Amino acid sequence: MIDEHFDEVDPFIAETGCWRKEEYVEMKSNANLIAAAPDLFEALKSMVGLVIYYTEANDVHVGRDDKELIQAAEAAIKKALGEVDDE
Repeated sequence: MIDEHFDEVDPFIAETGCWRKEEYVEMKSNANLIAAAPDLFEALKSMVGLVIYYTEANDVHVGRDDKELIQAAEAAIKKALGEVDDE
């Protein structure tokens, strides 16, 4: 039975067999995130590189919070590359 919130069947629903609105919304969101992942990955690598270059080239002091953000971004990049450290 199709959820009454849908006016028409989206091709995505037809492909996934997902008829509940909550499932559809989650699956569609996941699909969008997966589709954007390569662009997000490249943007994050560029931004981290730029921040590191800028701070080193200009002898800019980076606070603890900023260092933690940079480290978190670097860890995410390593994870995406399959280079996760075993801790």
